Amino acid sequence: MGNYILLFVSLMCMVVYFSVMKVYQKRIKATMFSACLFMSIAGLVASVICMFLMDFNFSFTGFSIIMGLALATAESINNVLGIKILSVGRISIFTMFLMLGGMIMPFL
Repeated sequence: MGNYILLFVSLMCMVVYFSVMKVYQKRIKATMFSACLFMSIAGLVASVICMFLMDFNFSFTGFSIIMGLALATAESINNVLGIKILSVGRISIFTMFLMLGGMIMPFL
């Protein structure tokens, strides 16, 4: 039962994230600067949440730095492309393909 609750909370967070991204995209002209600003704010919020969950204790290794850089690169590309896609398409189609990719690729 707990896993379903976590899945539901994760889904609601994704809905909020995409909704905020769409509102931001409608209010602010889609430029590289606005995409980077949105990613920076989202990253800052995620960092604060992670630090709170880790009781503000952190440590790192070489592997964690490499993985962090890889994730930051992938997320940056994903966010820039997401903002560009949302400027020409519908959020429902984008979300469907994003969720399919998030489920199919790890399975493979």
